[in-house]
Amino acid sequence: MRSKSEFRALRETVGITQQRLAGDLDVAVLTVKRWESPNNRQNAPQTAWNLLDMLMERQDTAVRVALLEVDAIAEDRGEQPEEVTLPYWSSDSDYYQHHITRDHGDESWTEVNATARRIAIALRDRDIRVRWADGKDSPTPKI
Repeated sequence: MRSKSEFRALRETVGITQQRLAGDLDVAVLTVKRWESPNNRQNAPQTAWNLLDMLMERQDTAVRVALLEVDAIAEDRGEQPEEVTLPYWSSDSDYYQHHITRDHGDESWTEVNATARRIAIALRDRDIRVRWADGKDSPTPKI
């Protein structure tokens, strides 16, 4: 059986808030809090685990795709880049006003930031510096 700590860690890793999870599952926020509380006996149902697992798989895919893009740049240049700039969103309104729709379907700004943090870790593991830029200052316009 998976633990309450694992549930919370998985939720936080994928960047989904308790409020968003509750909304996606059509339950009260208090219910999600109970699933995560070590002082409460109520455990998360399989549907909640399935959703978080699906979000983690989507995040894993995004990290793999980003690393493949870095590999393509490295192959083109004959060396890996020294630095990569990643967007980081400041707010829900900035994200929805400025993000590139085709890149991020129904993900929230917190999910996109969580994925960017995982990409940054993977890049640092390759000795590539990461620079952060405010997402709304992205040079690519919203499509």
